[in-house]
Amino acid sequence: MSERTWRSRIEGTLLRRGDTGYETARTRALWSELKPDQYPDVIVRAAGERDVQTSTSQGSASGRSMPTRRRRSCSQASSEADS
Repeated sequence: MSERTWRSRIEGTLLRRGDTGYETARTRALWSELKPDQYPDVIVRAAGERDVQTSTSQGSASGRSMPTRRRRSCSQASSEADS
């Protein structure tokens, strides 16, 4: 699948190195304040499950490693804090 097709099949955002927003997305994906020396070829901000499925399929087909990270919403974080 071409990148153009990939972008058209997801509702979220696909960022490549050099794209506006790439560095911000990369640093916000960190678990700590330390910047890693890792610069993924692509960052996908999935809007839903379908985006995750499409992106992991594309990664597998192209031989790329596609680690995923679930980002909690503010409502999820506050309900967990109330527990």
